[in-house]
Amino acid sequence: MKKVEMLCGHLSPFEVTIGKPGWFGKEVLYLSGISEEIYHLHYGFVNIISTSEEMIKKYFEKELYTPHLTIGTVYHGNSIKELEMMEKQLGKNFEIDIKFKAKFIRVYESRNNNGASYVKLTDFNFLSRFSHQPKG
Repeated sequence: MKKVEMLCGHLSPFEVTIGKPGWFGKEVLYLSGISEEIYHLHYGFVNIISTSEEMIKKYFEKELYTPHLTIGTVYHGNSIKELEMMEKQLGKNFEIDIKFKAKFIRVYESRNNNGASYVKLTDFNFLSRFSHQPKG
């Protein structure tokens, strides 16, 4: 975790634009997250934890990585039909102008194998090396 904190401490906050909907297979519906900085952050994480090539392929890391916000999954109680309805409601010509500033990352721990239960472990602020003021 110390290496993750160091990586985040050297990054500036950055803007993320919400993009069009997409699918991972037919199991996960998402909205894309568009930002060059996300890719740099992701590559940093993959390098820090020395991810094996097998894990990179299994979990779609490095070039296979797609920044996203999950809308729904079949793993958490949605049917494929429900996900398709959600996509239809979003519309084929999905136009949205939502941007936000990413200022930190939050680390969660999955409490079971299918990922349905998460517990927050900690937050790491970007540029945290400048945010700590000595008390005195």
